[in-house]
Amino acid sequence: MKMSDRLQAIIDRQREFDAAHGWAHYDRELSDEQLVEELYRGTVHLLGELGEFANDVKKSHRESGLRKDELREELTDTFIYLIKLSLLLDMDLETEHKKKIEKNYARFEHHKKSL
Repeated sequence: MKMSDRLQAIIDRQREFDAAHGWAHYDRELSDEQLVEELYRGTVHLLGELGEFANDVKKSHRESGLRKDELREELTDTFIYLIKLSLLLDMDLETEHKKKIEKNYARFEHHKKSL
């Protein structure tokens, strides 16, 4: 399975889950005001999950014990909200990632390491 197929399968699985729970707001027509509200809510959720991830990093550092399972779960939660935000913006994550990487190659050319 190609990476793009795998990414699409993840997105499709998320859409199916959200639809089953009435959370697929990105699949209905939204006014600009409604879209901004959904982006706001999704961003708050994303940052909440990122905060939980950061807290587990802090605990791993403070306790000198890697909390890998907890870190993976919280990072996955952030990925879920990132997918949902991208769906609200009707964006193709793979295409946008490719464009951004190309832009960053040009932007950070002077930092390139010689092999």
